[in-house]
Formats: sequence, structure tokens, C-alpha cells
Amino acid sequence: MPEQQPHFWAKLGAVTAFVSALAGLGALIVQFADPPSPTTTEPTMSRPSAVPVREVPRSLVSGAYAGTVFNQTFNQTGALRLILEESEGKVTGKITITGGLGGSGSVEGQFAEDRVTFISTEGSTGTLITWEGVFDGDRLSGTYVVSLPLALKMQRPDLPDEEGTWEVRK
Repeated sequence: MPEQQPHFWAKLGAVTAFVSALAGLGALIVQFADPPSPTTTEPTMSRPSAVPVREVPRSLVSGAYAGTVFNQTFNQTGALRLILEESEGKVTGKITITGGLGGSGSVEGQFAEDRVTFISTEGSTGTLITWEGVFDGDRLSGTYVVSLPLALKMQRPDLPDEEGTWEVRK
């Protein structure tokens, strides 16, 4: 008696099950992947309609700033040094935070009218911090939000996302 070959539909079912398992694994990997790097995401700026627009000359944006940062989540103040370089609406630079608060790292973002929005990447953990600020003469002030990487949140679920305020002067 001739040996029977597996039926076509049985083979197709096995292949389909294998492909479905791979797709499920891919979805799991995407679910636990870290967010995109700050070079691939650009912060967007929005303005409440009641806030007047004050054009700040681009030449005044670039430079070194010093001031303070206040972490509202942990009720802690630190020193802040910010170096910005503006070119055609894009902002790059470096931020240094001392006094017990973390967050020092590179800066990338945008500038328009009297507002600056940028993301800094904290060097040791890759934590992203979104900063928004408004120029008023030589003063720049605003708010920030810390977004912890997913891997760190999974290791330390007790760590909250953080937020605060900041103010610097040229």
C-alpha cells in the first residue's frame, strides 16, 4: 500500500499557525520596545488663543542661560544651565542640572515666535524630558514633563513620571 502524503489543507493549517505565532511574537516585541529616539519625534508647539504673540529675534535665542528648575513631583529645586543654538527654527544644545536632580543631556527641538519646545535625553538612563518655555526679554521660563523609559518603568513600577517648572536668564 502506498504511503499517504499529508493532505494539502493540513500543511496549510500548520503553516498558518506558525505565521500567526510569529506575528504574535512581533506584536509582543513592539509592545515592550522603548519609545522612538528624540531625533525621530519633534515636539509640537501650541498656543492658547488668548496669549499674545511676541516675536523674539532669532539672534537672541542662541546662547548660555542659567537659573533654576523645580521638580513639583518631589518638591525639590536644582540649578539649571542651558546652552542653546538656534538655526532656522531648530534648536539644539545641552542642558545641565545639578543639586540632586537628574536630567542632564543633549537638547533637540524647535523655536517659533516667542516659544521654545525641546526634548532632552538624560545620558545614563535615556529618560526623555519634554521642555516648553516662553521668552520674556532675557528670561526664559516654562514647564517640563519627565517620561521614563518603559524598561525602567517595568523594573521600577514605583517610580512616577515627573513634572515641574523652570526659569533661566541669559
